[in-house]
Amino acid sequence: MHEFYIIHLLSSLAYIAFAVVVLLRNRKARLHQIFGLVMMVVAIKSIALFFADNPSVKLELAKQASYTYFIGGILLPTLMFWFVLTFTKTLHRFKYKFLLGGVLGVALLFLWLAIDKNYYAVSYTLEAGYYAHWQEMSLQLSQFIYVFLIGLLSIFIVTRFGLDNIDHRTRNSAKVIAVAFIIIFVALLQDQAQYLIYKEKVFSGIANLLILLGSTLTFYLLIKRGIIIFSSSLLSENILENLTIPVVLVDQHTSIIYYNQAFKDMTAMSASQLKGRSIYKLLPSLDISPDDLFEYSKYGIHHIKTDLKDAFDNLTKIMVSGQTIFTDTGEFQGVVFSLETINKKPVPQSLQKDHEDRVMKAYEASDKGFWDWDILNGDLYFSDETYRLLGYSPEDLPNLNFTTWQNILHPDDAGRYFEKLNENLKNQAGTFAIEYRVKTKSGKWIWLLDRGRVVATDQYNNPARMSGMFTDITQIKSIEMQLRESRQQLQDTIQFKDRLIDYLSTDIREPFNAIIGLSEVLYMNPDISREERLHLVRKIRDESNSSFHLVEDILDYAKLEKEGPVIRKRDFSINELINEIHDEFASHLKQQNIQWEFNITDDIIYTDREVLKRVMSIVMDYAIRHKEDQNAMTTAISSNGQNIVFTIKGTGLTMKKEWLELLKKQPSSGSEPEKRESGLTLVLAKRLLEALDGHFSQAHQPREDSISLQVPVKKSS
Repeated sequence: MHEFYIIHLLSSLAYIAFAVVVLLRNRKARLHQIFGLVMMVVAIKSIALFFADNPSVKLELAKQASYTYFIGGILLPTLMFWFVLTFTKTLHRFKYKFLLGGVLGVALLFLWLAIDKNYYAVSYTLEAGYYAHWQEMSLQLSQFIYVFLIGLLSIFIVTRFGLDNIDHRTRNSAKVIAVAFIIIFVALLQDQAQYLIYKEKVFSGIANLLILLGSTLTFYLLIKRGIIIFSSSLLSENILENLTIPVVLVDQHTSIIYYNQAFKDMTAMSASQLKGRSIYKLLPSLDISPDDLFEYSKYGIHHIKTDLKDAFDNLTKIMVSGQTIFTDTGEFQGVVFSLETINKKPVPQSLQKDHEDRVMKAYEASDKGFWDWDILNGDLYFSDETYRLLGYSPEDLPNLNFTTWQNILHPDDAGRYFEKLNENLKNQAGTFAIEYRVKTKSGKWIWLLDRGRVVATDQYNNPARMSGMFTDITQIKSIEMQLRESRQQLQDTIQFKDRLIDYLSTDIREPFNAIIGLSEVLYMNPDISREERLHLVRKIRDESNSSFHLVEDILDYAKLEKEGPVIRKRDFSINELINEIHDEFASHLKQQNIQWEFNITDDIIYTDREVLKRVMSIVMDYAIRHKEDQNAMTTAISSNGQNIVFTIKGTGLTMKKEWLELLKKQPSSGSEPEKRESGLTLVLAKRLLEALDGHFSQAHQPREDSISLQVPVKKSS
């Protein structure tokens, strides 16, 4: 009979006892639940070892027990890693959830392989009894690396999030957990390494004893110590523990994760009652949603009046202040609240009563709204002019307080407002001045210039009262916006002038240079033939027409930039329009062998006839003028009553290079003429096409390029 099998039985009983005691202590705590699960898996492994090592056990039962121990060795590292993430309260972060999912995925892969008998085997030695192991050394090595990496990562997370803590007890707890897990993972690695080194099971009970030692340390920690995990350089553990003011820390779910002794005394509750309890159960009158609570806490919450419910259901009037705390890397850690009872004598004010009356009369005589904030009680006072600015009457806001004011602040201005206010309350230097928007009773947003300052402090020199005045600057802000718009319009006009000059300096030069050159040829060669002379004259005529159309384009473009396109839609025959365009370019179509195709299913369409004709003519003219003589070109027009599509197809790169870049965006005034690939005519066509709700598109194939313009039309009713 093997000497260790009794130890396995006793250790399994210890593991079960650990699980039961911890769950009885706090069965609702997730950390305790996971620890209990880990202990049950370890207990099953120990029971399996008892049967596998016991020579008096039947052969089949011993083999099945060794296989159970084998499966437990796969599950245990994953469960321990889950325990670490729960212990350090990092499981809510996405990257750690993703990491846990990866670890679980690897474990499931091992389990899937372990189901197949081709991947594992059950062996027997006289010294160690029966044991299951991987048949392939590569799988054995993979499981060893898997356990090693999980152990290394677990120790890193415990030390990273536990040793930098505001509570010395938590730091000590992290040290204990780190030592316990080092012992446990060493045992797991030793159990896996023996199959790599000796190719068989050599150590039967040492690993189980080490796991028992590590589990005992963890069990002791869960029973004897209250654990919190969060780190911040903003708070000192000595201050928290010895502070007479109650302090409590809540997580992103408003659950309490830390409290000092003063808070515990104030609530008269035990540790088990406070830990994990929602702060809203202790502050039942807190009229702020959790989302708003966390949002306002980013900028600081000051002296909100509410009630505290203690263990005996007694309500105590208190004031709550809160602040969100973050790690050095900017990660959210929690919201710290401090509580103060308000059933005490009023704080004496430094301003005399008669002086206050004179100031109030002066404010009421002006067009500015006066406000006064009792910081300790959270109450607000508004003058009649302030109510008038906001569109309310005093009866509309009977319980006016600072929370009411927070609810009407514009969301985009709230951050700046609280940052400025907290800075002034902290330094108590100078005047608090800021411009922001608030919502009136009618739902309209108005701009206010808010000026104020701390006018009274308590015996500890903390701000006790703040006063100031509102000025309605909505009209000033409207004028500022008009000035900005006028400035933008002026800049657009200057840019338009620059673009127009740019177009004139490049686009108009080409036809005039052609006219001058052709005229020089006629003048210098009087003996040329009649056919050549007619050809040159036609060229001069064509370039003159191009110049004339270009001048028209410049005037039209200037009108578009100034007034925008004028669209007059009506019913007309698309066939008539196509015939007009065909007649306009008939000579070019014949001379350059350009095919003309159209497929019209519905003759009557509804759009602006002249604008559509202008766009089609511009694109057709540009295509003909930039067409290479050796390349074929086809023009196709189709209409189905819903859309009209005008397509030009051709070969060569001229079309692709010089067309579609020009139609993607309008050239800037700063571009160099020789580098610009678009002309004024196509920019004009693009603007007109957009006015018809149409668009350009292109297709490029190895032997053919095409460009299309599509315009939606409405069938006449």
